[in-house]
Amino acid sequence: MVRKVVSPRTRALGAALKGAREAKGLTVRELARRLGINAMAVSRIENGTRVVGVEDVAAILGALSTSVAEREQVLAIAREAESPNWSVIGSPGVPTQLTALVAYEREARSITEVNPLLVPGLLQSREYARAIVGSGTANAEELEQRVNYRLARQDVLTGRNAPHYLAIITESVLRIPVGGHLAMAEQCIRLLSMVERSNVDIQVIPDRAGAHVGLAGEFVYIESDHSPPVAHLEHLSASALVTKPRDLVVFQRAVDTLRTVSMSTNESIELIRLFATHHESESS
Repeated sequence: MVRKVVSPRTRALGAALKGAREAKGLTVRELARRLGINAMAVSRIENGTRVVGVEDVAAILGALSTSVAEREQVLAIAREAESPNWSVIGSPGVPTQLTALVAYEREARSITEVNPLLVPGLLQSREYARAIVGSGTANAEELEQRVNYRLARQDVLTGRNAPHYLAIITESVLRIPVGGHLAMAEQCIRLLSMVERSNVDIQVIPDRAGAHVGLAGEFVYIESDHSPPVAHLEHLSASALVTKPRDLVVFQRAVDTLRTVSMSTNESIELIRLFATHHESESS
């Protein structure tokens, strides 16, 4: 019934099937019994370590009596589940791809996030996140849902088996008063609070560094003990998950290069403190 294929889409497919099962209030064993297979097979499918064919996915959805709309959404993921790199053009934060990214974050050993424009999502304060999300076309209800979802993802950095997290940002990220000076002062204070954690590091690329590879755009590089590395890129209405080894080398080299032009963690902390004071004074 299953073949060994691990990709971003298999993660999203497994998460979608798990969500459908939990929505029906069924345990893994109960679903396995309905399908006539063992519970371990169901667990592997839901964990994304194995992918089933479209026909088998349809059988699972049938056993769960899912709605037509949900059935079509999950089957769409299944049809392309073996694609190694996953690019999506549409609205940013495409739910199925974001689900896959969150799955990678949850099992990560290390996460490195490079962002030359914004404070990374896993470190954002509520007001900063609201200002960023609110700059788009989301209505009030959608805005709060997106903000709450973004903040909920931050739990990955504070859990029992939290990964090592490195954020590489530019000095301009600290200078721009996103949400106003008061909101930016609070954001800087949050950064100082997070970097006190033993698993969190922040390095700032100073303006004096001039041109560097980080200016090419933001990306997240994730390493795990249970699966190969993956890189995630997002820009306005397009996003991509990259898993091909030859493509990932570019991101590995970029991280190494950026660390050499960045300030140390201690120097970065001092700079963040200066900007916290600056924004606080500008807000009064």
